[in-house]
This record gives sequence, structure tokens and C-alpha cells, in this order.
Amino acid sequence: MFTLSRFSCRTAVQFALLGALCSGANADTGVAPLQYGLTVAREMAYQDALRERNRRLGINISVSETLQSDGTAYQAGKLRGRALFDRPAIIAERQENNLLYLTLASDFGGSCVGQDKQPLRRSVLITPFWPPAPDRGGNELASDLPHWPTWLGNQLASTGWFRTVGVAPWSPLTDVHAHPSSGSTQARQLATQHHAQFIVAGRILDASVSGRGWRVGSWLLGEDTAPQQERDWAAPILVQKPTARRWQWEMWVYDGLTGNVLWRQLFTHDMAEAKPAQIQDWLGEMAAHMTEALSCLPFTARILRIEKGQFYLSAGGESSLAVGDTLLVYRQARTFPLAATATADPLGLAEQIVGSVTVTQVQPLLAIATAADGNLRSVQAGDWVRLPLAPRPQTD
Repeated sequence: MFTLSRFSCRTAVQFALLGALCSGANADTGVAPLQYGLTVAREMAYQDALRERNRRLGINISVSETLQSDGTAYQAGKLRGRALFDRPAIIAERQENNLLYLTLASDFGGSCVGQDKQPLRRSVLITPFWPPAPDRGGNELASDLPHWPTWLGNQLASTGWFRTVGVAPWSPLTDVHAHPSSGSTQARQLATQHHAQFIVAGRILDASVSGRGWRVGSWLLGEDTAPQQERDWAAPILVQKPTARRWQWEMWVYDGLTGNVLWRQLFTHDMAEAKPAQIQDWLGEMAAHMTEALSCLPFTARILRIEKGQFYLSAGGESSLAVGDTLLVYRQARTFPLAATATADPLGLAEQIVGSVTVTQVQPLLAIATAADGNLRSVQAGDWVRLPLAPRPQTD
């Protein structure tokens, strides 16, 4: 909380407008040391400039006014920063005293891809869906439900943003009613075993019949055990079949690195029968929502092994990596996960950039890289690589 006297545009904030309304077209400049190479410095300076822009422009301000018992009034408010998915261009870049200075364009960018090519495909592991209770239609889904993870994986792969690494043998949750965050540890284990960036999980809450109607069917008279040619005859009869079904299921995605739940959504539909083609259409709807939610998160892979100055990465041509790609190397701090409060779900682990690598060889599921700037700080197997988010500087 803070008093509004700290802001110069007090009239604008009374209407809870964006801070951008009370600022000019000032450029944002970030700075970073060059000691670990240009690629690392550019990313650090870019993030520094984004933080400056976030403070200056990207704030939602809400205002509250309180009347004290003595008749005096005061105003207070709080701010919420913009998402850092905006990717403004770099319009100026200079080096001075072993520091890199870069300046961002005043307009907001919308690209989630850090390089001028097709997006790198994030690796995804699909886990089995929890079925609904028998009285909620669970028995009727027994035959098709095992195919849902494969169908969803195909839908995600068709978006161009994801590469499925298979279907897990078990769900991160040990109980169908458990909160998704309770499966964080299991999700991290699955991600490590299968080299997956994201773990997808879900459960069907309801698939029960909500309406029935009469349809014409056939009934064979005669002994059921008799051969077909010895049965008497077939007569049309009226049979009851479902005409409406209440569908409700929940999907969520874990970050394989931290186990955090990144995205969670409830879906509802009404349909008479659980036909595979219609279910696959629904799974396509889920895949579209996941893509929208996750595509702006940076591509991540792991350094599997280091040998003779070469770094073996857990992603290759199937992930759209190409020779010449430069990736940043990150290391997690060996500390407890950070949380908003002592009892809140963990938010993640602190990390630091330790260098950058350039891809020199690509195989379908593996890539080999070398040091990009020749100055890596003790990169280790198990460190993570990510696509730099800072765009290339603009050139005339």
C-alpha cells in the first residue's frame, strides 16, 4: 500500500487507469555487465529495461478512500505490474566501461518468439485422466478414456508449439479429489524421467446422462446361444437411449522444472453420446486454450551431459532447434521453493543466468552445443537452457 502523493498524475489514478495514461513516450533503458558475454548481457539488460517500463507504464492502479473518525480522509492504493510478455524492440544498444546499455522502443510488442523463425516446440508429457465416479458415467467411459491422453497429445502437436514425449503410466495425483498442487513433487519426477517441460493432467468430474429418449432398435428373437442362421427373426422395438449428457472436466498443466501449476481450467459441454470424434474435437479446444496460455513461456531444455567442451541438450530437431541457435543457461538455487506466505503453494525457485551456448549439431531428440561467448561459469549437467527473450536490435 502507498499514498498517491508519490504519483504526479493523481487525477488519472482516481479512475484506476493504467499508469501509461499519465506518462509520456519516455524510452526505457536497461544496463548489465558484459563479463559473461553479449548474449547474457543483452538478456539481463532487456529484463532490467522491462522492469523499468513496468514501474513507469505497466501498472494498474486501484484507489481506496477512507474516512477517519475525526472527519479527515486519506487515499491509498496498490499497483499490479503488466505481464512481461510484451516484447518491445531494442532501438539502441551501446557498450561502455564493460557495461551494456540498451533502450526499448516506446510501443508494445506482442511476439512470444525470441527468434525470427518458427517457435521451438515445448516438450509435453500427458498423464492419464481420472475417470468420474460410476454413478457419474464412469463405467460408460471405460473403453475410450485410456485413449484420451494420446488424442490430446496429437491435438497439442498439431498446434506447432508442442512436442509430446509420450503418455505417463500414472497421474501426479494420488486421489481424484486432491488439489492439483498436491501433485507437484510427482510432476517434477515425471518431468525429470521423460525430459518434459510441461506435465499435463486432468480429471473428468461428470459424464452422467441428464436426458433419455426413445429410439427404434432391433431385437433378435430365439436363443442367444444358437447360431445366427437358427435364430427365429428380428423385430423392431423401441429402446431408451441417452439424448443428453452432462460433461464437466478439469485440466491443468505443471511446470516440469518447479512443479508449479501454471494453468488450470474447467470445461463444460452437453452431448448425447461420448463419440470419439466429438471427444477429440473437445480435446482440440483444450489444446487451443493451453497454447494460448503457455506459448509465451520460454522454451526450456536440460543439459544432460558435458564432455570435452560440448554440451548435450535434451531437445533437438523435433523441437525445431537448429544449428546456430543461441540459448541461455540457467541454474536453480539450492534453496527451498519460494512462497508468498508460509502456508501458500510454492511459487518457484530462485535462479541465475550462468552463460550461453550455441547449437552446433542437431539430431531428432538431441542437440550438441558449445560455449557461445567463451566465458561460462562452471556450467553443470542438470542446468537448464532457454531461448533468449530479448529480441535482436533493430537495424536500418
